[in-house]
Amino acid sequence: MVDSIVYAQGHQDKYFGNLKRDVYPAIAKKYNENLHNKVYQMEHDYKVKSNSLDFRYNNRKEEIEKEFEKKAFNLEYEYKHKIHKLEKENTRLHKIIKTFEETVKKFIKWICNKFELPSEDEIVRNFEKETGNSLNAEKQFAKKERIKEFEKEL
Repeated sequence: MVDSIVYAQGHQDKYFGNLKRDVYPAIAKKYNENLHNKVYQMEHDYKVKSNSLDFRYNNRKEEIEKEFEKKAFNLEYEYKHKIHKLEKENTRLHKIIKTFEETVKKFIKWICNKFELPSEDEIVRNFEKETGNSLNAEKQFAKKERIKEFEKEL
């Protein structure tokens, strides 16, 4: 800015000579007013753009937050729905297993009565001893899990 004024003074000296003492203060004043107006306009433009950017930033931030909340809600809903579905299926499978166990017990009892065999409990114990399997599904599953863990350790 100072360089521009010095440059302007040099030009004034060259073209106006002695008139510079009379005209220069008016030109300098006009130049300063123009410069002041430009600076004021630049500051104003900066504030407007800054406010616009802040406004757009806040709007975009709110949009993203709402979108995130919506997706989180949908994901949680899907998760809870799948859990409910799996629990329902698990309950159904437990019912099937219980029904199958009851059917096997009834079948063993029927076999014992049909062929006049001794006690059903004795037949079940012999079966479990000879085959290494249990007719109780939970015991059989626990036994298989222990065998898997033992094999992993080896």
